[in-house]
Amino acid sequence: MQVRLYKLQKNRMISGVLAGVAHKFGWNLQYLRLLFLIFSIFNPVIGILIYVLASQLLTYKEDQDRKQYGQGPRRIKEAEKIKPDGNWFW
Repeated sequence: MQVRLYKLQKNRMISGVLAGVAHKFGWNLQYLRLLFLIFSIFNPVIGILIYVLASQLLTYKEDQDRKQYGQGPRRIKEAEKIKPDGNWFW
């Protein structure tokens, strides 16, 4: 079983890492933030290093869904050309 972690833009505070982990495993986001805060107080270097690495390596779930369903970035529609008949304003 492969666990694919991601970030979420929806309930994020800093970069959305904890929101993505809580969403993936069905955990309460507030409890996870509290647990991470306590962990980071006792191990500040490891906690912050893990969070920074995860924020750089993980992609947003919204971007993964867009790639999965074949939707790319939005394209700009080309404007219609003005007809040279001279009366284009009215």
